[in-house]
Amino acid sequence: MDVRIRDLFLCVLSIVHDNSFQAEQASAVTAEIVTCKKRILSIMEKGKVQKDEELLRMQYFMHTLQVFEAEFLTRAKMWDQIPKLVQEIVGSGPLALGTYEAVADILWVEKDCPISGG
Repeated sequence: MDVRIRDLFLCVLSIVHDNSFQAEQASAVTAEIVTCKKRILSIMEKGKVQKDEELLRMQYFMHTLQVFEAEFLTRAKMWDQIPKLVQEIVGSGPLALGTYEAVADILWVEKDCPISGG
């Protein structure tokens, strides 16, 4: 695994448990998550991942990063970014349902989450 991606995972895991984390910091971490997702997609698109188990591992990385991104978008109250993330998740392959459920759980418990009805 790319050292930067691994370091981001470790950073995010420590931050998730830190209740004093501020919205500005969440915004910065979200930007790093997006960068990591782009790097993973680039690796996958270049065909550097050949084995099925490696491809599955990359998909799990994407799943985890998408869940972390939802968490930090929620902390930063960047509600306008959530629909774009949900659209990304819908097209993300076999782990999409689990990712969607995790994001829904994050949003469900957030008191400030806006609800738009049609």
